[in-house]
Amino acid sequence: RLQHYGVVSKSSENERLRVDRLLARPCFMFSAGRGGYGISSEQKALLHNHNYSLRPLGTVGKLSSLQACLVAAPPSFAFVICLLLLVSSDLRAAGELLVTFVHVVVVAAFLLYPVLALGVLSFGVIASYLQTRIRWSAVMFWMWWPSAKVVMIILAVSLGTTFGNHLWHAHFLPHAQLHKLQAYHRIDPGTSGIRLQDVGIAVFNTSAHVDRIRTGCVKNRLTYCVAPILAGAGEQTYHDLFMAGTDCCTCPGEFRCGDWNVPMSLGGLRVLDGASLEFFKLAAEDWSASVAGKPVKHPVFFTWSAQPTQTYREIEDNGYRLFVLGLLGGPFFFLLMVTALNGFLALLAECGVVAPLEPPVPLAGMGHSLAARLLPQMYNYHTKLEEQRRLALEPKHVLL
Repeated sequence: RLQHYGVVSKSSENERLRVDRLLARPCFMFSAGRGGYGISSEQKALLHNHNYSLRPLGTVGKLSSLQACLVAAPPSFAFVICLLLLVSSDLRAAGELLVTFVHVVVVAAFLLYPVLALGVLSFGVIASYLQTRIRWSAVMFWMWWPSAKVVMIILAVSLGTTFGNHLWHAHFLPHAQLHKLQAYHRIDPGTSGIRLQDVGIAVFNTSAHVDRIRTGCVKNRLTYCVAPILAGAGEQTYHDLFMAGTDCCTCPGEFRCGDWNVPMSLGGLRVLDGASLEFFKLAAEDWSASVAGKPVKHPVFFTWSAQPTQTYREIEDNGYRLFVLGLLGGPFFFLLMVTALNGFLALLAECGVVAPLEPPVPLAGMGHSLAARLLPQMYNYHTKLEEQRRLALEPKHVLL
């Protein structure tokens, strides 16, 4: 005959309490399946019963290869887009204000979803802390990937922005500026600088040489060095042409910048960086006051290059090589980072530091709705856990 026992029998209730205490142990869900903690066969059978099945615990939080790629995709895209944005000649030509605006919009778009998800989770943690007892091992577990996603997006944006600006200012911008200027050959060092305001690539005549001993310099964190380009013999009307470099001379002392030790024809590329030009002008004034005895009116500065045309081409070529390396290396770096974080999470779980226990889902209102949209894995696990609890509390009928 069938006898109704209410919710559960007293013995079943005691058994359920013992199982709950076992589940509260830090690494139980990672060890029980392998025979850890020495639980009885009756308790193992009870764990595998439909009403007490906790099989979702075995996979939650651990990422497969596909899931790792999906987690690494947003920071990879953020890095690539920031990099593409900051090396775009067309966008840069439209103005730095437009570049800044588009950059801010892109960064905000990538940060919106993970920041909202982390905010909803943080709200759930605070609400759980205020209303019930909270397990910090569970908090660490559920905060792991939302926090990691925000950190990886910020890191991707920072790296992409830094690397993109470096490529632009060190390679693509100098090449674009030199492309607009002229190439001159057999330049007389005594030529006035005002006649060479459009020079980009310079090759001097065979009589030209650089006075590497009597130099000018100025220090401002870096040492800005200049050395005059002189004619072979006789007095010069103008002393406006200089080789220049940073941290390549003892101030004052011998000039060792660029291709100073390459025994080829004398040539150079025009220095166009505005910040550096100001200090090179001060160094030229120092040289004119101490050596020439008369002011330099229209100074023009060059970086010393034995083959300036080839160096001009290499500026852009090296930039593109680094650009392709960044496009390939950035996503690979974030995939490795996700893999390392996934392995470290598993290690922490094995050590009992983190555990996928009760997820801190907001119980009602907008927070509950947002958790369903922004934290689907945690929300689905919470739903399954609630369903298991509901089934465990249903009346049981025992055939005697």
